[in-house]
Amino acid sequence: MFRRLFLLLAIVPLAACAYCRVEPALVRDLAFDSSGALWAAGDRGVVRWDMGSGAHTEYAVRRGLKRKVVQAVAVTPDGVVWLGTDSGVSRFDGKHWTGYSAADGLAADEVYDITVAPDGALWFGTYGGASRFDGETWSTYTPDDGVAGYRVYAIAVAPDRTLWFGTDKGVSHFDGKTWTTFTTADGLAGDNARAIAIASDGAVWAGTSGGISRFDGQAWTAYTPADWQARVWDIDDWVTAMAVAPEGIVWVGRWGLDPTMPECTVGRGVSSFDGESWSDDNTLSHAPVHAIAVAPDGAVWFGTDAGVTRFDGTAWTTYSTVGR
Repeated sequence: MFRRLFLLLAIVPLAACAYCRVEPALVRDLAFDSSGALWAAGDRGVVRWDMGSGAHTEYAVRRGLKRKVVQAVAVTPDGVVWLGTDSGVSRFDGKHWTGYSAADGLAADEVYDITVAPDGALWFGTYGGASRFDGETWSTYTPDDGVAGYRVYAIAVAPDRTLWFGTDKGVSHFDGKTWTTFTTADGLAGDNARAIAIASDGAVWAGTSGGISRFDGQAWTAYTPADWQARVWDIDDWVTAMAVAPEGIVWVGRWGLDPTMPECTVGRGVSSFDGESWSDDNTLSHAPVHAIAVAPDGAVWFGTDAGVTRFDGTAWTTYSTVGR
């Protein structure tokens, strides 16, 4: 039943990617709806997986999706699904699709992240800044307004209902009125922040080009690859995803380059931090990790080049397919 889950996101295994002439399909983002169903977004659309029945539904361009490359997914409390693509945003209410683009007020058509704010508004991280949509009106924020950079890769909501943004020029905080930006000059490990996660105590975790940083409200603490990796590479090794589990464990997903074949991307797996020490897990070392999401039951899910993997605290289970 599960072998065909990612039929729509069928991949070519990295081992078969001779000289990387064939680009593997990716699972770029994950989200859970109020029923506990998993939405997995990737290069060939999005799949909804009903955990109870095991049934899955595929959505692609032919079924109303704006574009097949889906880079972000978010689900509102009322069940509406929002998808960020490389050519705008798609909204799906369960029956009808609605598309939005820069022509409608979106900052840019390439969308990297979507977050639902406590007030119900949708926030979009794009190639051209951050956009907010309240259901009627679009508002856009660029460096001219206070956000650190034009490329907004990640957005997260803090317990105090304020917002944090990871950009190509640092990390920004927005309290609804004022923007505050943090860079390496303030203690951030790196200025290119691709991932943001916030713990229940309000601590902000940022995955950057220079490592991982934690902000306790007063100062940043930086962790270099030597702190959280079993093996440190002397080439590109990016933090691409982060999440904090209910028990407080911080999960970090990584992406890197094979030193023997610079044209190819290979996995760096996942690392975790329990508040005292880092653990470097090799279970997913074969595939880049692009997304991490915590399910309602507390299990941690990872989106990779090879489908999705679930960790229940004891065992790792991967769901993927390599053919049609």
